[in-house]
Amino acid sequence: MTISSLTQLLGGKKALGQEVRTRMDLIDLSRKGVSKASLLHLAKFMGLPVRKMAVLLPVTERTIQRYAPRSTSTGLFRSTSSTSLKSSPGAWRFSKTLTGL
Repeated sequence: MTISSLTQLLGGKKALGQEVRTRMDLIDLSRKGVSKASLLHLAKFMGLPVRKMAVLLPVTERTIQRYAPRSTSTGLFRSTSSTSLKSSPGAWRFSKTLTGL
């Protein structure tokens, strides 16, 4: 999957709050975390309700609901995005789904 494709799956610059052109931009994004808008864009693309996304990621549905819809100043998964693949089997399956697109 290209960086451009991944960026579009996450809602583009508007939802991400920044341009993502390089691998270093992706690393920066993982450190900041993705916005709720990005998560909802991805969920819509995948045809999954928020509760199913919460199962795949190391957060609860309630945590997802608490975030402001367009909040880009505080990433939704800032605390877990850099370690989620290591700590969550669901997140690992989720990442494999993304890379298989």
